[in-house]
Amino acid sequence: MHGEYQEFSVTTHATKKRTSTRHPVPSHTGNSKLSADEHDVDVLSMVAEEIDARSADYRQRVATAAYFLAQKRGFEPGHELDDWLAAEEQMAQTRATPFRSNLNRSMP
Repeated sequence: MHGEYQEFSVTTHATKKRTSTRHPVPSHTGNSKLSADEHDVDVLSMVAEEIDARSADYRQRVATAAYFLAQKRGFEPGHELDDWLAAEEQMAQTRATPFRSNLNRSMP
């Protein structure tokens, strides 16, 4: 606690960046705990920041993959959506593959 403000730190998993914000110390109920409404606002704020960061990172990775797909076919116009969708599919497969391979390795 710093005076009348409390500092909250959030580490964004997608970018590994740590951000800190200061919020006024909320009013407390009789038992010195946050009310449900005050707690929900803080949690929703942190979740929204995490979602924004992950969404931006995901879009950047898809855009990069789509660029390389377009490059492979010589940047022929008219296939931008196809490139984007194929890049999203590649991203989905990439995320699923390590999980499956780790399962196979851990089984005797």
